[in-house]
Amino acid sequence: MLRTADLLIVMGTSLTVHPFASLTQIVAEDCPRMLINMERAGDIGSWLDDVVALGDCDSVVRELCEELGWGDELEQLWGETAGMGEQVETKEEIGRDESLVREVEELVVELEKALKVSDEHKERVEREMALEKQEQNLKEDKEDKVDGKGGAEVQVETAASSLPVPQVLPKV
Repeated sequence: MLRTADLLIVMGTSLTVHPFASLTQIVAEDCPRMLINMERAGDIGSWLDDVVALGDCDSVVRELCEELGWGDELEQLWGETAGMGEQVETKEEIGRDESLVREVEELVVELEKALKVSDEHKERVEREMALEKQEQNLKEDKEDKVDGKGGAEVQVETAASSLPVPQVLPKV
């Protein structure tokens, strides 16, 4: 049945427990696969037609249904099942939550940009400091090799220069 699927949707799983973890490999290669989850899982996202939607499953499904024009129908179905499990949030509560999530996401993006700029600035300053140090070392090396008259100081060592110099004694 999975080999003939038109779409595979996987929600809320780590895809680590078999045999379920291997189900993503059973569909045909031309079958789009969608992961709705808090974090990446399995190999979904490695095929060309894969879609990965990260976030709370309920929120992602609501957003997807809204985009597809199924939002009212979904709310109705969730309303009918509200007494069977967890309390279902109202659209107003979802709106506030999504608003806060989006605001936090925007702040994270701004912070990441600021940190990136900060990292780039730090790297640039470190490069400039390294260049300045190299230039200073080169300047000091040149100064060490040049005497006060502007000529080069040359030290030549020969075998003879290491021999003791004979002393000439005065005549008596």
